[in-house]
Amino acid sequence: MCIRDRYQRRVRGCSVFRMERRQGALSLLVLCAAFAFANAAPWSRVDEIVPESEEPDVTLATVPLVRQERSEETHRKLMDFIDLTHTRKVHPIRLIDETSHQRLVSEVTLQNADMVEYYGPVTIAGQTIKAVFDTGSGICWAASEECHMDACEAHTQLKVNKRVHLENGTVGIKYGTGHMSGLRASSLVQVGSVAVHDQDFLLSTHEYGDVFKNGVFDGVMGFGRINLANILRKPGDAEGRGDPFYMRAISQNLVATPQFSIYVSSKDDKPGAMVIGGTNKKLYNGKVTWHTGLSDSYWEVQLDGIRLEGQDSGTHDTMMLTDVTDGDDSHRKCRAIADSGTSLLVGPEHMIKPLLPYIKVHKDCSNMGDLRTVHIYLPDEQGVRQQYSLTPEEYVMKRGDSCTTGIAIMTLHLSPEYDTVILGDTFLRKYYSVYDVEKNRVGFAEANHGADSGTHIPELDQIDQIEDNSEEEW
Repeated sequence: MCIRDRYQRRVRGCSVFRMERRQGALSLLVLCAAFAFANAAPWSRVDEIVPESEEPDVTLATVPLVRQERSEETHRKLMDFIDLTHTRKVHPIRLIDETSHQRLVSEVTLQNADMVEYYGPVTIAGQTIKAVFDTGSGICWAASEECHMDACEAHTQLKVNKRVHLENGTVGIKYGTGHMSGLRASSLVQVGSVAVHDQDFLLSTHEYGDVFKNGVFDGVMGFGRINLANILRKPGDAEGRGDPFYMRAISQNLVATPQFSIYVSSKDDKPGAMVIGGTNKKLYNGKVTWHTGLSDSYWEVQLDGIRLEGQDSGTHDTMMLTDVTDGDDSHRKCRAIADSGTSLLVGPEHMIKPLLPYIKVHKDCSNMGDLRTVHIYLPDEQGVRQQYSLTPEEYVMKRGDSCTTGIAIMTLHLSPEYDTVILGDTFLRKYYSVYDVEKNRVGFAEANHGADSGTHIPELDQIDQIEDNSEEEW
């Protein structure tokens, strides 16, 4: 029985996550639906055990998320990093191996953790940790109480109880500027109202690097594609072992459709949302435009070009066009990856540096009126070039009276030889993003930031399956 047939008969649940701003680093916070928190503190105690008999049924649910602000120090480090990428004479080239588990955007000068926008609670074996929700990672991992290194003890550590099944054999992964090792484990893992039985995760016993020690997160919940979870698989595993959380939720019929979607608020103090199991049509305008996925590791699509809008307001005359096609429709030179674990829009030097005279804002924001709109071109499923536009107000990061352009230079090469643009929150804030697991495609629609005017994410009236141009129906 294919997934589509199964979902045609079983429309069960969809979880929405809210984001708000609190003092600290920007973050995504997913509160477990097993707890009542209408007037409660946003975080439950990590050592509070949720009886399995109280595991919630999967129903239509809205789950609040908390969004936190960076400290002055981490904000300054991010601004310094962006300036560095704009001014350095030599740009190091990073090769991204799609068969391994590694962060997409990381540098020693940034210490990687400062690129994280969102994190939130994940409940593992009845204990809640703060985890980064990352479409650029494929596994779930948490620090173990058996880890006695500074990086572990600076964060919440998972207690091994009777619900956690540990396995022999060490697993090691590289994570940005650091590396870690630990044991494969499995237990009941819950995000919002979606509770997955026998979910595999990594329980770290050694963590090396400032990315772990200085990070505000206790672990990671990966929403990347299936190959990024290979690190957790072992020879002889049963089918489904090591699969990412959201894929296990699909196989266990816990979500309405094999999709999840992300909404980033346009205001620092207003909610955003992440929806597991479908989309919320109240959070975007118009139709979702689909783009064919090109990788089994990342949410990666084809990129055709970047253009600056003409100098006269309201015109669309081309000032500069960076066309990254090579004239052969079957082969492209550049890819774009939607990455919720990255704050910025990041691209290679030959694409971004020529744009800087027209998009780089002064720190005192005095030249905002002189900056140009940026147009990004992605071909849709039918091969038609679609335009996604970012105005200066949308790509400039403003904090108080200080401004920084939220576009950085970094040369990332996907194997075999593709340049890569990372569509982080600078892009995802403007465009609601949808991730179709079964069909390996990514969809974008203009976000409905009218939802930011209220204090709550609109309740879902029903499960919204977005329209599909194909003849086959769900």
